Amino acid sequence: MTEPAIYTRWFNTGLPVREGVYQRKYTYEGQTVVRYCYWNGRTFGWAEHSAEDCAEGYNLQHIASPSQDKPWRGLTEYGYKEAVNAQA
Repeated sequence: MTEPAIYTRWFNTGLPVREGVYQRKYTYEGQTVVRYCYWNGRTFGWAEHSAEDCAEGYNLQHIASPSQDKPWRGLTEYGYKEAVNAQA
């Protein structure tokens, strides 16, 4: 039996259709890291280490990140639940 998908594919262009939590790729000191950001329908908010922090608004999701052009991918409904449960 195949497990349900956790993420969508990565996108380098375009913007999400739905508001919610997304993963984004950042480069820090030459290393690529993945962080979670909240998409409010217009802009991505500041990056956080967990999906839970983004969902609960700890990341100042109403303040636009200065990095709007980073690759992003969505979490499926199953993936979001898994990410939040992993933090518990």
